[in-house]
Amino acid sequence: MDHPHHDEGLELSRRIYYSITQSGDLESHRIAKFTALLAERLVDKGLMDEAEIMAIMDEVMGS
Repeated sequence: MDHPHHDEGLELSRRIYYSITQSGDLESHRIAKFTALLAERLVDKGLMDEAEIMAIMDEVMGS
């Protein structure tokens, strides 16, 4: 299986996007899992707090 997130010829955002969208049936699950893990790590590293994450979630869910 080809994994676009390992293609160093692409910028990081494109590698992530292509990896998440390469299989339509798993797209929602992959987006949710990636977002959840990213948010958790940002909080764990002290780069964001839970209130900031919840504010982003409120913004996304309201759109």
